[in-house]
Amino acid sequence: MSQVLARIPSYLQSAGSFGIALSLLLVAFELKQGRDIAEAQLYSERFEFNYRIQLQDFDLDVASKALGKLMTGEVETDKNALYQAEAYVYAQFLNLDVMHFHRAKNLLDEEVWSKQLEGLTPPMCTPAFRELVDSVWSGGFGYRNAFAGDINRWLNNLDCSKEPL
Repeated sequence: MSQVLARIPSYLQSAGSFGIALSLLLVAFELKQGRDIAEAQLYSERFEFNYRIQLQDFDLDVASKALGKLMTGEVETDKNALYQAEAYVYAQFLNLDVMHFHRAKNLLDEEVWSKQLEGLTPPMCTPAFRELVDSVWSGGFGYRNAFAGDINRWLNNLDCSKEPL
């Protein structure tokens, strides 16, 4: 019995050390999570700033008509309408970039990201719209490397055989 009592301080010390180590791990996790959320918030603010600049003189009606023409295969000759359509596509890529960043920080579910790309597949399979996107996208120049790489892979592997052209 005296041997068991003699070991109790040793067991308590081990349990205390384990508790301290565990609490330090939890603090480190909370700090990382807080940093990731702050980074995502800053990235979202950058997006908002770029979005406002890009869409300063944006006209949704003109862009919608131009995009509608492009998706039906018609040629849009009005330079302002093409500019508005390009501004819309650029804003969509900015939004995707923010979503991708949130996904990389585990702040966005993979399913939401996949659904976003699935929603873009039908228009991307329209040749005139794809040409517009390719001109705006330029291989991802100016975007984060991870985002540009994922989008370039998606664009290169896009299966338009299931989509109506």
